[in-house]
Amino acid sequence: GNFDFMTMEIIPADPIRRGDTNIDGAFSILDALAISEYVFFAGELDCVRAADIDDDGDVDLLDVLDHMTLLFVTPDWESGACDTDLTPDSLTCDDAGCE
Repeated sequence: GNFDFMTMEIIPADPIRRGDTNIDGAFSILDALAISEYVFFAGELDCVRAADIDDDGDVDLLDVLDHMTLLFVTPDWESGACDTDLTPDSLTCDDAGCE
């Protein structure tokens, strides 16, 4: 048979600091609250990609739980430096706080 192949060019996105959803440069309980507000009350985030903690292309309750786990169960984990999210998805980021 005939096969049609679709190619997709991945253009690197601007850097993000995963987990720093309120763009204050820190990984804290305030970020988990911002994700919760986004998920449950249609809140707004300047960088939705930073709230996708498990990097599955969707921001949901699992991201809140993952954030809380990293914060309280793995306290030595930090969101780290700004880095490029290479996972293709439709999540946006207007301002990640990375210069």
